[in-house]
Amino acid sequence: MPDPRDRLDLSHDPRPGQHDPAAPRAGEPSRFLGLWFSCAGQYARATKDPSGAAYVGHCPECGKQARFPIGPGGTDARTFTVSCR
Repeated sequence: MPDPRDRLDLSHDPRPGQHDPAAPRAGEPSRFLGLWFSCAGQYARATKDPSGAAYVGHCPECGKQARFPIGPGGTDARTFTVSCR
């Protein structure tokens, strides 16, 4: 069942205090996003940062960070294509 707190807001990076940190529930598997790094031709996962405000992943080849803020009005998509260039 989708968690409504996990809607990604890709329109802007929220300022502190504008998000609802989504703490994982006890016994619930860890949530992640699937990322396709087109520049590296590899998949990686983005996991929630410690505050629960965003999903963060890194390119397996160059290490570039991909950050996806969590917020209202976002998207239910769970996979994204990222380019390091």
